[in-house]
Amino acid sequence: MITLFFGILTAAIEEACYKSGYKLFFCTSGGNPNRERELFKMLCANNVAGVLVCSRITDESLYMQTDVPIVTIERMIEDVPSVSCDNYKGGVLAAQELLLASGCKSPLLFGNRIISNQLPASLRYKGFQDACARNGSPCSEYYIDAEDLFGKNLGEDVYKALKQFPETDGIFATSDVLAARIMNTLNDADEADTFGRIPVIGFDGVDISAYCEISTIAQPIRQMGALAVQILIQRINGQIVPERSILPVSLIRRKTSGPNFVKA
Repeated sequence: MITLFFGILTAAIEEACYKSGYKLFFCTSGGNPNRERELFKMLCANNVAGVLVCSRITDESLYMQTDVPIVTIERMIEDVPSVSCDNYKGGVLAAQELLLASGCKSPLLFGNRIISNQLPASLRYKGFQDACARNGSPCSEYYIDAEDLFGKNLGEDVYKALKQFPETDGIFATSDVLAARIMNTLNDADEADTFGRIPVIGFDGVDISAYCEISTIAQPIRQMGALAVQILIQRINGQIVPERSILPVSLIRRKTSGPNFVKA
């Protein structure tokens, strides 16, 4: 399933490719390792100039056995240049927004299950955990599987998490889509009486956070896509490129956090 993040990212990549005189072949594996291998081999067989990889699949051996120039986005592969946002700083900013600006004492980290440290997104979890620990407010944690992000059981997971950690007084959702689903659950009339209103902050900075007026840690998604294309073209041309390119994130405060947030 293509998320809002990847929709913005691929649009930025296509635009950057077009401006540089390249055509973009877009392939999606749906998280299927066998399909990803088939697609990559197909691209190589068709003599593509280079490949941008944005994958959650843990087996990286496929990409280490080719001469085709590769650049990864939000993914780490040994000896392959990567582009990502400052996930760790984003986690720290989220913790500071809940603990310092919103007055939370018992925050909850609510996220997708991270299956590999090769995914830089794991650093947003660590940044949040570390900042909470430094503040003397260790966070509780609740994880769902990635495929449950849009699932009908997500609301039940929110109830389960809050019943498991009844002291929760603030939530860091590790994507804006998760944050929107959580807010929808918390705003339900019956559950609002049960759980009250608590601060929520998301991550990504995609449009749904603005529509729902949710505070978020914004990634420079378009810039990440454009930079990845730039670096890949430099690799195609035999130029030396940085091993890691990490772009800054920023806090966007809206109605769901901050000093003016009114708790129940």
